[in-house]
Amino acid sequence: DCTNISAIDARLWFSKPTMINIEPTTRCNYNCWYCVGRHMTQADIRLEDFSLMLENFPDVKTIALVGEGEPLLHKDFFKMAQMAKDRAIKVLISNGSAFSQSVIRQLCETAVAYVSISIDSADSKTFSESRIDGNLEKVWQGIRNLRNYRDTHGYEFPKIALKGTLFENTRNQLPGIALKAKENGVEIFESFQPLNPMHN
Repeated sequence: DCTNISAIDARLWFSKPTMINIEPTTRCNYNCWYCVGRHMTQADIRLEDFSLMLENFPDVKTIALVGEGEPLLHKDFFKMAQMAKDRAIKVLISNGSAFSQSVIRQLCETAVAYVSISIDSADSKTFSESRIDGNLEKVWQGIRNLRNYRDTHGYEFPKIALKGTLFENTRNQLPGIALKAKENGVEIFESFQPLNPMHN
C-alpha cells in the first residue's frame, strides 16, 4: 500500500549514482515567456565546485550539463567537458542555439556525447514567439554545421537529438517539426512535452 507515502529516499535505490544532472548556469540567450529560469538568480556554477562533484562521485558515468539556462554560455563549459572526458564520463548538453564554428569544433574534440536541441515550431515566426530572441534559421544552420563538421572530420560524437515543448497552437505541428529536423541533420527524436501551467 503506497497511499501514505510522503517521501522517498533515493539513496535506497542507488548508493553510488552513475548519472548526475548539473546545471552549469541559469543564464540564457533566449527569453522564453514560460521558462522559470528567467525568474531565478542568473548565475554560474564554479569550476572548483564541478571538480569537487567529480571527486565526490567517483562512480559517475554520465553527466547531463543542462538546466534552466544555456550551458554553452558558461565560460568554463569546455573545461568541465574536458574534465569529464579525462574521467571517461559522457557529457550531455541541451539547447543548441550557440553553435559557432569554435563551439562545434570543441564539442567534437571533447567528445560531448549528446546534444538535445529544443525546437517548438518549424515556423520561424511561431518559434520566435515562444523562444523569445530565438532565430530558427540560425538553429537549423548550426545543426547542419555541426553534423557536417562531425561527419567530415571523422568524429562519432556528439549525437544530435530533437526535443521541445508543445503549446495549444503548435500541437499539430509535431510531424512537420520532426520532418524538418531530420532534413537538417537531427538523428534522434527525444521527446516533446506539453506545457504544464503553474499558478504562482
